[in-house]
Amino acid sequence: MDLLRFETLDSTNDEARRQLSQGCAPPFGVVSIGQHRGRGRQGRSWESPYGTGVYLTHVESAKRLPKPLTLAPLLIGCGVADWLNSLGLDVRLKWPNDLRIDGAKIGGVLCELHGDSLLLGVGLNWSEAPIVEDQPTTSVFDHRRDVLGLSDAQEGLHRTVVSALSWWKQRGNIALRERWWGLAEKTPLRSGAIIGEPMGLADDGALMLRDATGAVHDIRAGDVEEVN
Repeated sequence: MDLLRFETLDSTNDEARRQLSQGCAPPFGVVSIGQHRGRGRQGRSWESPYGTGVYLTHVESAKRLPKPLTLAPLLIGCGVADWLNSLGLDVRLKWPNDLRIDGAKIGGVLCELHGDSLLLGVGLNWSEAPIVEDQPTTSVFDHRRDVLGLSDAQEGLHRTVVSALSWWKQRGNIALRERWWGLAEKTPLRSGAIIGEPMGLADDGALMLRDATGAVHDIRAGDVEEVN
């Protein structure tokens, strides 16, 4: 399977779109050593300093994937967390797309549809963590330095994403939701006016929060914040 390598890009998702428009057929991957217009959910910028992170987009035909596709970023989070944990880290998942260690963000997932193709983007802080205003960050090297170099990490991350998709096709959605719950942070959360205890994922990947009255709310959009 092709893994297209670049020194620097605007973003790996944008390059994946260009490759598709030029006739490149999925599945394939795009990696870059740096990005100058990396982004996360809801159009937020993703700090992507050159040579310090692993920036990947894997492109898959949406028609070949299980449904609903809203589960895809949760699946990729599971696969990446398990891979990092196999390297000696202790990564947990914060709904919907954050990978964290002790509350500090080490990476994130961004999935976007482009025609009949699904772009599965992953960014990981590898040797350094950028300083951002709204949340603590960390990197792989903050916890383990005896791990893969950047090139090997790119290949390892791509294999991880491909393997996770294969696992989903074989095991299905119930197993996916159970896998995610096993890796999820379980602290109380706030979504707008709703404060509740996480109870797992709904069928479409919505986060289920149980409030103080016992009512369960499905959260499908927006941010969730920890309640201290």
